[in-house]
Amino acid sequence: MEVFTERILVLVLAAILPIQSAPLSFEENPQPLWGFIPGEQYGLNLTTDKYNYDVGENVTITIRNIGDRIMYWSGAPAFWTILDENWDWVRYGEVMLLTIVIELGPGTSRNETWDQKYIIRDEQGQIVSPTGNQVPPGLYHANTTLHCLDCEANMTYINGTVEFYIGGLSGPVADAGGPYTGYEGQPVAFDASSSTGESLEYRWDLDNDGSWDTSWSSSPFLNRTYGDDYHGLASVEVRTTDVKVDIDNWKPADFMGPFNIDISHAQSFKPSQDVLTAVDLDVGINWGKPNDLMYVSIRETRDGNNLTQASKHHSEVPRYYCPNDGVHFDLPDISLTPGQTYWIVVESPMTGDGNYQICGSNDDYPDGSYWIWESNRGWREVVEPNRDLRFRTYSAGSPGQPSASTDTAQVNISNLAPSLSVASIPPQYEGESIELEVTAVDPGSDDLVYSWWGQCNGWPATSLLFPNDPQMIPDPYPSPDVNPRSVTDAQSITCGDNGDFQWNVRVEDDDGGVTTMSGTMTFVNEPPEYVYTFCPQIVGCLPTRLEGESTGYWVILQEPGSDDVGLEWTWGDGSSNESVIHYNDGVGPDPPDSPDGTYPFDVDDTRNHSYGDDGKYAIFVLAEDDDGGSSAMSADVTILNVAPSLTVSPPEILSVDEGVEVVLQATATEPGSDDLTFTWTWDYGFTESRTSFNDGVGPDPPDSPLGNFPFSASDSSAHTYGDDCICTVSLTVEDDDGGSITYITSVQVINVPPSVEGEVKANAEGDLTLRVAGEKWHDVSLKLYDKGTEIASVTVLREPGNPDDQSVTIEDVSIDLLNNNLSAVVEYMPLDDPINGQINGASPVWLIFTPKSGGEESRLHHTFNVQHPDTWIWTVEDFNSLLVGVDISFEATATDVGSDDLTFEWKWGDGESTSTTYFNDGVGPDPYPSPDINPIEVTDNQKHAFLAWGTYTVELTVTDDDGGCVVQTIVLTL
Repeated sequence: MEVFTERILVLVLAAILPIQSAPLSFEENPQPLWGFIPGEQYGLNLTTDKYNYDVGENVTITIRNIGDRIMYWSGAPAFWTILDENWDWVRYGEVMLLTIVIELGPGTSRNETWDQKYIIRDEQGQIVSPTGNQVPPGLYHANTTLHCLDCEANMTYINGTVEFYIGGLSGPVADAGGPYTGYEGQPVAFDASSSTGESLEYRWDLDNDGSWDTSWSSSPFLNRTYGDDYHGLASVEVRTTDVKVDIDNWKPADFMGPFNIDISHAQSFKPSQDVLTAVDLDVGINWGKPNDLMYVSIRETRDGNNLTQASKHHSEVPRYYCPNDGVHFDLPDISLTPGQTYWIVVESPMTGDGNYQICGSNDDYPDGSYWIWESNRGWREVVEPNRDLRFRTYSAGSPGQPSASTDTAQVNISNLAPSLSVASIPPQYEGESIELEVTAVDPGSDDLVYSWWGQCNGWPATSLLFPNDPQMIPDPYPSPDVNPRSVTDAQSITCGDNGDFQWNVRVEDDDGGVTTMSGTMTFVNEPPEYVYTFCPQIVGCLPTRLEGESTGYWVILQEPGSDDVGLEWTWGDGSSNESVIHYNDGVGPDPPDSPDGTYPFDVDDTRNHSYGDDGKYAIFVLAEDDDGGSSAMSADVTILNVAPSLTVSPPEILSVDEGVEVVLQATATEPGSDDLTFTWTWDYGFTESRTSFNDGVGPDPPDSPLGNFPFSASDSSAHTYGDDCICTVSLTVEDDDGGSITYITSVQVINVPPSVEGEVKANAEGDLTLRVAGEKWHDVSLKLYDKGTEIASVTVLREPGNPDDQSVTIEDVSIDLLNNNLSAVVEYMPLDDPINGQINGASPVWLIFTPKSGGEESRLHHTFNVQHPDTWIWTVEDFNSLLVGVDISFEATATDVGSDDLTFEWKWGDGESTSTTYFNDGVGPDPYPSPDINPIEVTDNQKHAFLAWGTYTVELTVTDDDGGCVVQTIVLTL
């Protein structure tokens, strides 16, 4: 570590007052006695206000007490202060008196005189014998012993030591030597050995910019290379060396614990200078492991980060004792704030057996102490008399003292132009690149600029800058830092034609040094060639294609020169060849010489072609440049048959009622030139096929790549189902190469229930008889009406005899019970009867209905009275009441559009029912399904007699064999 001498250093030593353990005693009318409180510590500081003194200069010493300490004066407390703190250095051995004033309280004081003995010792501890009135230059220790003259004998004493340095009357004198000359990139030998002074150190400012370029060194010689031309001054500064100073207070040892394996000792201090360079520490070692180290660090807090740190190997630590001068730990220099508290931390990780010592003191004991590390025991304290912890900090000199000197010398460094070398240039084919590689070597730190020009193509359009320092562009002047350049720049030059062509390069540094170089490069002719591709050319990665599909076929060629390239394609299917020319300039034919055209000229040609039929076809491509160079390539493509597809499909699902015709249509497209055959297959039906020829005439030949493609055709088919079902229709469209597509249509045939045709009929058939009894010769007439229209008329003249013989009958009378069609008017006409008629007589009349289908007759009765004309007209509006017990004929007709059986079920409303089934085929039950068409119409006739008067609801249900039904209801009142 460099030690600076020009700064003032203050050395402070704290000496510890031993404690007087004897009790104090007082006489009658006592004289003032000094005494100390048991357990308290008292001390003083001896300091110099600077460290370096010139010979003959006064040395100022200051004595201060350490803090305020309570003392006893006649039983009253007092404070001890030093009023007279300074005295001047005179000659060796002269005795001076120090007066200490004791203040007892406000307005009360006492002066005590102490005997001072001042002794100067050199660095080895020997008493100095001065020459004349001056102390010789060197390092000195001033030791002061003070005894109380007025106190009891052996009561107490105070001692301490201060260290300072006395130098010569004047500082060192620098001599920079020179003048110096040289070239950039070459070493220059600087010599400051003519400088005068003792223990000198040197540092240089090589460009005289006020910033030192070297650290302090004990050697006056320096070899330095300038990286740039320079014409100016270089400065050297010299100083005296090895200045050290003690810290301003001492602290006892402070250990983390008595058995820590990794010891850590820390102590605070307040520096009196602003730069710390080294520490002397009293440590020792008996033995240790080879890797054991001892560390010393400076921190702002005890557990904070290291500001600086140094270490010693165990072999560098003294053995068996703690040396008075300590072990020197040279630290990386740090800046400190004088008066601020810092910590010095001593650490040593133990790796095993060992015996270490850190010397120190402990305030709890009257004697000093130190600590020892021993294997299997850890740390233990050893108490010995007069053993104080000691360490010394080193600062960086004393400012304001004539301890440094500077001088300058002229330096002239000349620029050197870069040197050039070129790599060999072998011939190259036209269109290929020639690599021109030129290396420039510059011995300095200059920026370099390359400039290229010549024939052919590829030259940079602008100059190329190669900065010496990419962080600082352009290079500053001067730039003395050495950074010799070896810059290689390569240019790729191509020519589109063969021949010998010139090249040139110029390299200039930033100080005007220029070097040029030129030469020729040779290009030879080369024919075009196909470029290798991962997939085979022409067919690429798809050597198999589909018929009818227009796909791309391609080739990639590279013409190394600048020629035009023509391509001719042959497809192998009988179609015409295709030709194309790729012009080098994209406009027109290439001239005979085109060295500066586009080269290499890449040709990428893609042709789309389609084949109408499956098969294997050979494709051939011929490529030829405009100079006659040619190359050919061929490849086979396999064309696969593609099944037709439906462009118009039948519905996927459809619903239709049974008995309704289903019509399906479809359009198919064949990508190739094949014929198409449509085949329709109906469930429970028929299969039919039709073929559409590609040429519209006849069957397609086996190979027809040039036929009509793509080819589309349409077809249709129809069918009617007579029964409900879920049936399928399959359509298969097949080309003449076996490719086919099948499409399924699901036809849901829905059952249609039967229907009742017309009205249900309910009729009673029989004869209607008019019978008259009672008074003779009265006539009665009967008029019978059907829906208001007279249909019959009879008259009965009552004659003597049996009335039954005189009754009149209207035969085949039909009574429609549903429409109530029949009505009758019976008229009694007594006024025109013969004379012997009795005006007062009565004539009973009956209407008697006799059913033809059998059953009992039924009667309606009315009595006519001559004296009551309101009875002469008898109107009968409803004959239903005559039909109780009479077989009534019921008739209904039902139809079904399908091929189903029909069942008629009558529910008469009186608890009885009748059911009849009519088979569609007239033989037996209808099977499921029965898709054949056979619509059925059935008329059902039933007879039923109601045995009591009342109203009856008759329900007719007609059901087909698939569960479809129709219900019709009639209401009869009897």
